[in-house]
Amino acid sequence: MTVSSNVSDTIERDIFIAAPVEKVWELVSVPGWWINEGTLDLDSVEWLDGDRAIVHHCDAGDILVERLEAEAPRSATFRWLVSGAEVRRPEAAQDQFLYTRVTFTLTPESGGTRLAVTECGFAAAAMEEKARRRAYADNSEGWKIELNAARVYLEAPPGTTA
Repeated sequence: MTVSSNVSDTIERDIFIAAPVEKVWELVSVPGWWINEGTLDLDSVEWLDGDRAIVHHCDAGDILVERLEAEAPRSATFRWLVSGAEVRRPEAAQDQFLYTRVTFTLTPESGGTRLAVTECGFAAAAMEEKARRRAYADNSEGWKIELNAARVYLEAPPGTTA
């Protein structure tokens, strides 16, 4: 299979969250916090050790996430398995998966924190072109949803559930 560069390699998104950088860090330093259905569920994260976790997802199955770097409370980088498959993860062929790097960067701003995400690794993935395009498109839309979920979760008053 030849690798094509017809798909952009990088997705970049950011959002302002009205919460201090330390509170945002508590969330974004958790491997796989973003793997959900638009509402954060940190109970689905099973820590394996200090830098690895498995996220138990009802549709996608178990997803391993590794924390590659962490500079508290400024940035965290993870590696995770992304699917571009049309079918559920357990039934999908291996050439419909790729690993990408996700980096979260936190910047203090007046009244809160700017949370930015950069995900890269799509263009060089050794997978079917159709699956690579689907993975990129799904994650491009997904980061809008997940950053908003983080904002809702972090801005919720103490003692309430977002």
